[in-house]
Amino acid sequence: MERIAEVMEKFKQMDAALKGTLEAFIAPFAAVLPDARYRKTLHQFVPAMLAAGSPQPARAAAYAPEPPANPWALAKRFFSLLHTSSFSHQDWLQVLYQDARQVVDEAGVAKVLVAVDPVNFEKPYARKLEGISKVYKATPPGSLPQQAPRITWGYPAIFGLILNTPHPAVAYLRLFSYTTPDFLSQPMEWMQAFHALRQCFPERELCVVADAEADDQKLWREANACDLEFIFRATKTRNILVHNPHRHGWEEEELQSLARIMAGRCHFDVAFQHAGRSIPAHVTLDWFCFRLPDQQERYWCVVAETHINQDDLSEEEWRPPRSLVLVTNRPVEDNEAAKQVYTDWVQRGRIEHFYRFLQEDGVKVETIQVRTLERFRRMLILVVICALFVLRLAAVWPEEMIRWLRRVASSTGDTSLDRQGPYLLLRALKRVLDAISLLHWMTIDPPPLEVLPGPT
Repeated sequence: MERIAEVMEKFKQMDAALKGTLEAFIAPFAAVLPDARYRKTLHQFVPAMLAAGSPQPARAAAYAPEPPANPWALAKRFFSLLHTSSFSHQDWLQVLYQDARQVVDEAGVAKVLVAVDPVNFEKPYARKLEGISKVYKATPPGSLPQQAPRITWGYPAIFGLILNTPHPAVAYLRLFSYTTPDFLSQPMEWMQAFHALRQCFPERELCVVADAEADDQKLWREANACDLEFIFRATKTRNILVHNPHRHGWEEEELQSLARIMAGRCHFDVAFQHAGRSIPAHVTLDWFCFRLPDQQERYWCVVAETHINQDDLSEEEWRPPRSLVLVTNRPVEDNEAAKQVYTDWVQRGRIEHFYRFLQEDGVKVETIQVRTLERFRRMLILVVICALFVLRLAAVWPEEMIRWLRRVASSTGDTSLDRQGPYLLLRALKRVLDAISLLHWMTIDPPPLEVLPGPT
């Protein structure tokens, strides 16, 4: 066993390495700020949020790794960074999108696969916040008491998360309100996301995957207009014209009814990874070409039936959708093309994990406490910065150090019970940064030992 002095020297070296890695990640976001004081404040704010496990400025100021003599003075700097009119959250968004382009360039992917998905952030006790709206909330799994899906107060948002890179990147982010003048409709928000993605990657092939919220013919046409491939889950009942190669013509059918009777031309086995478990399944696929009445654009429908091999899964446990009806503008001519459509769409589940990491057991985005929409947008970006740093740390630091951090966070770390998720890394960073903060604080204000009672 090493002595305390030797351990503290090693801890100091790790502190310097962690600080350097974190500052390098924050630097592009700090570079767009107009004042050196704000840049310094940002370099203090993000590690303070990670150490505190909270996005609340007053709480974070007490956990800053290099605190000033008065934590309240630092808290006021944090509030000033959120309140100042000298820059906009759009400046940080442009840095976030540039980071996404860099991640794609480094990965060298031929086609960028992006999950576009809405999410609602709950503020159940808010009534007078700017732009506060009534939203539908389905609480994801977490440590908080489970509640039934409900209508509550909060803010809606849309994210675009890149799926086929080694670590996640946010290619689109917009927090909006149903009550402000800049909101027209939810389809318009989706269309704005499509245009922003095309502007972010003007020269690359893009494929957008989405759940049933994108089952809207207007969105199909807009994706075509933006030169985007799309794979959307279809749940609505609609009349279509199906191409019959035997009769060399188009026949009228109902989409969902036709999907239910497809025989299945392609069969393969797949394994889903969830909560540290591998869940084997058997998938049956079929497909057909169709177009909408009075329109000439051709679309393809891929129908998938997923059968779980493990019969011992309870009803409460996660399982992929049993039946999927996927609509795409990507030509599907054979088994491999249909299988690729299915494979691309099921990767959409990564954005669900990202949302859960932003909420509840993760970086706790729903505990943000600010009054205006612009401040909430800035805080949301800061929370996303924290989340991305944790999710990418395993790719930046040596594997042995990552295993040590996971052991710091839990007794299950680096064991067979370790699910290898990001939550242990987040807890480890909180514990390490909190220790750094405490040591720095005691150099400024040592504990008053003279007032302690002597030994009896």
